[in-house]
Amino acid sequence: MTKAQKTALAWAASSPEQLLDHVRGAVEAYDAAVRAVWAAVAADQVLAARVRGAFARLKAEHRGDRDEAVWLLRITRAGRQLAAAPAAAAPEARRERPAAPAEPEVVLSVAPAITQPRRPAVPALLFREPEPLGAS
Repeated sequence: MTKAQKTALAWAASSPEQLLDHVRGAVEAYDAAVRAVWAAVAADQVLAARVRGAFARLKAEHRGDRDEAVWLLRITRAGRQLAAAPAAAAPEARRERPAAPAEPEVVLSVAPAITQPRRPAVPALLFREPEPLGAS
């Protein structure tokens, strides 16, 4: 059992307040060990849901704080690590589809182009200069 898996087991057994403290520390520290912890947490769906709840509590804690943007960035990064961990940990084997039977080629003929010029849909307007006022 790796250190990250032991950490995930300890988090699973902790109370909500202790889990919040653990998650806060992991969100602040961004290194390879923490990324391994996120991968171990993602393997346990219940623990992953509890950690996502802790993320929401951390966001609420820092709402309106002067460091809110930094915490949102850190929490978002940790959430991405948590979401990406299962796909990276266990890639599935692809099933190959059977080849579809070849369909006959369809040839469409194009109608000859119309040679008559088309009239514009809107008639042309002619403007005249106004007559001078004294020329009646």
